[in-house]
Amino acid sequence: MSSGRKRHRAIENNRAECPFTVATIAARSCEELDQAPKSVSPFEPIGKFKTCQSLDTLYTVKPYKRWSGMTRYRSFVLDNVKYHSDDFVYIANDKSVERQEAASEDPQHQRVLGLADCWVAKILEIRASDESHVYARVCWMYSPDELPANIVDHEKLVSELSPHYSHNELIASNHMDVINVLLTVTPYSFL
Repeated sequence: MSSGRKRHRAIENNRAECPFTVATIAARSCEELDQAPKSVSPFEPIGKFKTCQSLDTLYTVKPYKRWSGMTRYRSFVLDNVKYHSDDFVYIANDKSVERQEAASEDPQHQRVLGLADCWVAKILEIRASDESHVYARVCWMYSPDELPANIVDHEKLVSELSPHYSHNELIASNHMDVINVLLTVTPYSFL
């Protein structure tokens, strides 16, 4: 399993601070899932995965009062690029920040974005207290090598199935975080 699985940045405090965390809440039944506040998955599961609890997630953002007190927006602008709710975006991680720092030290160093350099997320919600404090609740996309070990699919370990995934394939998840939008690198383009 890749070390990037949890989507935490060791150097985050020095870059784009985010005071919010997302906590998931377990539902004991489909009725509870229907009655509690939840994030409806933007992804439509098919086949045996299409159940009441497939990718929909009960969650809360902490600290709740501060999060809920901020204004909701449909978009934000960063470096003259407009990003909207429901957009897929590249998000900076330790590796992409290191690469960017190396590029700034050596102008000849070319910067090429890719799955290995950034994470990919879907923007679910945008909130801000002012133009300097803008945050997005995102759900993460994973590359096949980031999937946890020992997942069984049709009685085979996912690690045995990895050759079936294409090089740039992404897997949808219901893993959410709140991030500072300054970590947004560029829109994600589907090949």
